[in-house]
Amino acid sequence: MKNVRRTLSALLALLTVSGIFASCAQNPSGTVPSDDTTASETTTQAPETTAKTYTPDLPEKNFNGKELKALTFQKSSAAITDLCAYETMGEPLNDAIYKRNSTIEERYKIDLVIDEQVKNDCKKIVESALLAHEDRWGFLDIAIRETVQFASAGYLHDLVPLNYIDPEAEWWDQRCREEMSILGKVFFLIGDINLFAASETYGLIFNKEVAEAFEVGDLYSMVHEGKWTIDAMYTMITKVAGDVDGNGVMDQNDRYGLYTQNDMMNFYNGAGVRIALKDKDDVPYLVGITDRGIGALEKGHKIMSDANTVFAGDQRNKTIGAKSIYTEIIIPAFKNNLGLFYSTGIGNTYKNLRDMEAEYGIVPIPKYDEAQEEYYCGLLESWATVVSIPKTASDPDFPAFILEALSAESVLTVTKTWNEQCFNTKGVRDEESIHMAELIAKSRCYDIGYFFGWGNIGKQIKNQGSAATMNFASNYASLESKAQLALEDTLKLFKSNT
Repeated sequence: MKNVRRTLSALLALLTVSGIFASCAQNPSGTVPSDDTTASETTTQAPETTAKTYTPDLPEKNFNGKELKALTFQKSSAAITDLCAYETMGEPLNDAIYKRNSTIEERYKIDLVIDEQVKNDCKKIVESALLAHEDRWGFLDIAIRETVQFASAGYLHDLVPLNYIDPEAEWWDQRCREEMSILGKVFFLIGDINLFAASETYGLIFNKEVAEAFEVGDLYSMVHEGKWTIDAMYTMITKVAGDVDGNGVMDQNDRYGLYTQNDMMNFYNGAGVRIALKDKDDVPYLVGITDRGIGALEKGHKIMSDANTVFAGDQRNKTIGAKSIYTEIIIPAFKNNLGLFYSTGIGNTYKNLRDMEAEYGIVPIPKYDEAQEEYYCGLLESWATVVSIPKTASDPDFPAFILEALSAESVLTVTKTWNEQCFNTKGVRDEESIHMAELIAKSRCYDIGYFFGWGNIGKQIKNQGSAATMNFASNYASLESKAQLALEDTLKLFKSNT
């Protein structure tokens, strides 16, 4: 393990993107047990002492203006981005990113060039360049979904043996490193450089006026007391849903208990169940069918199949045909008190709800039952970003050096600004929601079987939400052999990928 100099301070109590998260312990039952630290961590603030410094164990370097090009996708409409900032604009997040980039450029005498591409084009652009063995980028900063596909194809460097980068440093998300490594190899990381990962961690936003009107109870207390479960959620959403316009049909003009995409993976992983886990040698294996997994899917199917209670955007849009069901239908409806819960990345409060008149709060993905010790919250894999270094990079130690510097520098610039001036002041509206966001960040989980897509088991789980009957157990047998072969192919590739 590479040594990193660290000191202590109150900033550990802030919501950070990465290294302060507790690791997910695993066991062969297919569930992920708790380390039983959540309650104390979400209620205790560290004392205000000396300010903490985040200093990577990097030597002094002068790269004499050497160019480092990084590929990322375009800045979103609410200025959410990991890297894109080209001048100061008086907008806190933009200026923090610009300051961070400029500081690293000046400190190490580099020229950081951001190749900003349309998000949906990134996969094709990268794949084309890598297949042609073009040395176009020092590192990639794109969605985890595409990055895993590149890792599976052997296109990325293992970051562990590279000089300068320390995957165990606190500015890197240790749950991502521990749960997504294979054979001790780490091909991508999430760190304080990845604002999209913080923004796109799943939670549930709830409308306080609707909650009060229908007397659903104190959601924050339920979370703290461990009573926030799938069953409790179902009771609430059925109580709230109603035919507002009185036309006898539950359509986009009515009130729903839950606005969502297809949340079946959230129910599955939220119950502490995984498609795949890893053994003591860091070798992944398929968990298979478990009673808890089936139970979680049955509870989830009960919710998702109730069209009178749940507005599932991906299903509803098959008949509505909106260009964006979320911006055109779901978000306006939620703002107009036509819903109790909105399941989404918690950063969408900052991006989409800042002008909402009604008060709202945040809670994590519910537990399977009250006996479950921890909450588990996944990521939206099509938006949450990770950083990686392509095999075509001629000098991989150079981007490794700068990535380490950028992520460490992000803690007191970008992450601090996001917490103090953006999310905590414009994204949420009460102290409890800040604590909930901290809990959600610490509860982030990674299902290696889902992200690597072996046998499309994850897709089958997601499809259970729209299935007429819950048939995962019967379908699993036909998927298992295919998934096992795909897993073995990944292992063979990773064993040979040096």
